[in-house]
Amino acid sequence: MRFLLFVTAVIEAVDTYQNLFRYSASNPGNDYRLGAGEAPPSIISLTMGNTVDAVLRNIVHPEISCPTCTFDGKVNFFENIPYDDSDRNRTSPFAFTGNKFEFRMPGSSKAASEANIALNAAVGHVLGEYADRLEAVDKEGRDDEMRLIMKESLTKHERILFNGDGYHDSWVDEAKRRGLENITSHFEALHALLDEKVQELFISHDIYTKVEMEALYEIGLEEYIHIRTVEMRTFLSMIETQMIPAIVKEMTTWGQAVHFSNTKALKEHLYTLEEQFEQLVAGAKELREGMEAWEKESTEEQAKKISTIGYEKMKAIRALSDRLENQISEDNKPFPNYDDIFISI
Repeated sequence: MRFLLFVTAVIEAVDTYQNLFRYSASNPGNDYRLGAGEAPPSIISLTMGNTVDAVLRNIVHPEISCPTCTFDGKVNFFENIPYDDSDRNRTSPFAFTGNKFEFRMPGSSKAASEANIALNAAVGHVLGEYADRLEAVDKEGRDDEMRLIMKESLTKHERILFNGDGYHDSWVDEAKRRGLENITSHFEALHALLDEKVQELFISHDIYTKVEMEALYEIGLEEYIHIRTVEMRTFLSMIETQMIPAIVKEMTTWGQAVHFSNTKALKEHLYTLEEQFEQLVAGAKELREGMEAWEKESTEEQAKKISTIGYEKMKAIRALSDRLENQISEDNKPFPNYDDIFISI
């Protein structure tokens, strides 16, 4: 039963402090990683594997079949479970894998210390509340109190349990229906540091003061702005000094072809190139002008606009640039493609 109580504490901690766990795994680079390439999505959820999940749900819903357990308020029989009976759900941010929990959201450049601070603080806080309740009853009544704690906690926090496909679009809608947070950017994640519930957690355990958490928030904003600004400047440099000149060369080639053979197909292709070229130049100009304007804003507002307007403009320009790159002849291509890279190896 102690095992189930500790599992319940982890579930309650993860659900109660979703924004804190999302922040502890967040940095600017992780925004590009989450939700793809075997990385979990940005929505915090917890998978226990089918066997343990059935045990936990049976505690709340006795009518749900659970072959390995019985729970009638007095008897709690938890049979031996195979060492690793989980399904290794790679789309889950927080997973139980037989004898441990895995928190899979942090990126490779993220220090493990922040995630450990969040885990220890949140789970320790919940266990402290459980301990207060258990210490307040006689030893003979503690088993019943443990069952009651688990039933109350799991009834409130079972929404965080999800064994399905975290990549599927339907999970976003389902998570919203359950009331789970969907924090999609590092800028949004930073706001956990200003959340009263998170601040109360850290202050009550003498981990951080309110001033220190506000300082961490400001430092996080500065770091976010710096990294994203470097990315956008590099991105614009590639577009303006390599992609645009390559398209000009391509249009010149096609213009010469139209001059010598004024066919409809040649003219239509040249017109398509010119139209997309104008969109690319205009998009790059808008992004550069936006960056210059945002620098005059407050730190908070600059970071907000970079994470929303700047990010979306970069995505749009990138998509347009990719389409154009596929229309550029081999002689005029500005960057090596996969064929070039593999052949050179």
